[in-house]
Amino acid sequence: MFRSRLDTTVFRVLLGVIVLVVLLYEVPIRLEKYRHDREYQFVDAAYRGDTPAVISFLKSGISPNVTAHVPHITAIQNSQICSALEAATSASRYETATVLLEHGATRTPLAMSFITASPSPQLALYATAHGTPPAQMLDLAIQSRNATLVRELFQHYPALKAETINKSDWLLNAATRGDVDIIQALLEAGFYVDVRDGFGSTALMHAAMVGGTDTVEYLLSQGANLYAKNRYGYDALYYAKLQHHSGTANAIADARKQAASINRDLLARTYPLLATGEVDEAKVLI
Repeated sequence: MFRSRLDTTVFRVLLGVIVLVVLLYEVPIRLEKYRHDREYQFVDAAYRGDTPAVISFLKSGISPNVTAHVPHITAIQNSQICSALEAATSASRYETATVLLEHGATRTPLAMSFITASPSPQLALYATAHGTPPAQMLDLAIQSRNATLVRELFQHYPALKAETINKSDWLLNAATRGDVDIIQALLEAGFYVDVRDGFGSTALMHAAMVGGTDTVEYLLSQGANLYAKNRYGYDALYYAKLQHHSGTANAIADARKQAASINRDLLARTYPLLATGEVDEAKVLI
C-alpha cells in the first residue's frame, strides 16, 4: 500500500511538472499570437477606415505605432509590413489618419508621401499645424508633384515665401521633370523664373536639355530669358540642339524670331521720336 501511494504521488508530481512545462511553453506562444492578431486587426481597421474600431484599440492601450503584415494592402510594396498610419493614408482614410496623428502616430516617410500625394490638402494641413514644419511639408508636396497642396501651404503660411525663396533646386528640378503645375505654383508664390543652378544654368536650360517643349513654352510665356547663358557660355537653344530635341529647339527659335520682330517694330516706332527729342513719348511706347 505504501508503494502504491508513493507511485501515485510521484505520478502526480510528474504530471504537475509536465503541465507546468506545457504552460510555460504554450502561454508565451498564445500571448504572442494574441498580440500579433490584435496588431493585425488594428492596422487592418485603419486601412478600412474603421475609425471607431481604431479608437477602441487605442483606448485599450495599443500603441499607434505598431506594425503588422497585411497582405491585401496593395499600395505598400514588398513585405506589406506597415503601421496603422501608413495603412490609413495609403487608402485615403483621412479621418482615421487624423485620429492616429492626434494619438502620436509617427510620421514615417512612407506615410508622409501618401499624405502629400493626396488630392485633398486637408490632412497635410492638419499635420503641418500639428508638428510638421511647413517648409518640410512644402518640400514633400513638391516631390509628390502636388501643386494644389503647394498653393495651399503658401496661402496658409505667408512666411514660407521668405523662408524658401532661395530654394532654386525646386524650380530647376520641376523644369527637368516637366512639372508645369509645380512651376506655375512656385512662380505664383514669387519665385524667380530665371533662377540658376551652381553652373549658371536656368530653368529654361534644364527644360531644354530634356526636350520638355511644354515646359519651355510655359517658361517663355512667363518671361524666361531666351538668351541667358551659363558659365560655359551655352544657352537653352544650344542644349536643345545638342540633345537632338528638334521640337524644343524649334519652339525656342520661333520665340527668338518673335522677340526679334517685336524689337524691330519697337525700334521703328521709337527711333523717330528719340531722333526728334521726344523722349517722354518714346518711353510711353517702351
